[in-house]
Amino acid sequence: LILQTKGLDTMEFSNKHLKVLYWASLFCLLSVGFAVADNHGDYEHGDYEHGDDSDQSLRLEEKERQREEERQRLEKERRAEEWEAEKRRRREELDRNQREWEAEQERRRAEEGEHFDEDAYQFERSMMERRRALDERSITTDDEERRAWDDLYSRELDGPEFEQEREKLERRSADRRRELDEAFRELDEEQSEYWNNQYRKAQQDRREEL
Repeated sequence: LILQTKGLDTMEFSNKHLKVLYWASLFCLLSVGFAVADNHGDYEHGDYEHGDDSDQSLRLEEKERQREEERQRLEKERRAEEWEAEKRRRREELDRNQREWEAEQERRRAEEGEHFDEDAYQFERSMMERRRALDERSITTDDEERRAWDDLYSRELDGPEFEQEREKLERRSADRRRELDEAFRELDEEQSEYWNNQYRKAQQDRREEL
């Protein structure tokens, strides 16, 4: 009986011990499960936030790129409008000078009558037309060079290639300017030579009259 009682006590104790172990193990498992779930949730949330930050950064970069392209487009349009205004101003000035010269010649023709030098008038008129052609050539040259520079900058070349193309444009521009300057100089020399000859002829005529 005593042994049986001891056996029952021992069994009861063992059952209680097992229950404690069971609940302790279950609590540990639940704690570990919650911890894993929390960590997994944090990881997913972190990935989501990281992905969201990356998408936002890309959107900001795209907006900045679009703003820069728009700024460049507006700047190009502004320069084009300014250049068109400059061309109109230069041509209007050429037209005004020619009208004023023609008006002065008509005034002299009316005053001098038969003594008006028609040959000199025709010569000066041809000089003005040739000079106007050179002025138009100068405007066209400026226009082509402006477009060439705009095209160069729009190509976004790297450093060495950009410098090479820039030097080509500068050399071409210098050559064309030199040709124009030479053409204007030759025109001025021809005009000066004509009037020097006219002066010498007038002096010779005066000496013969005397």
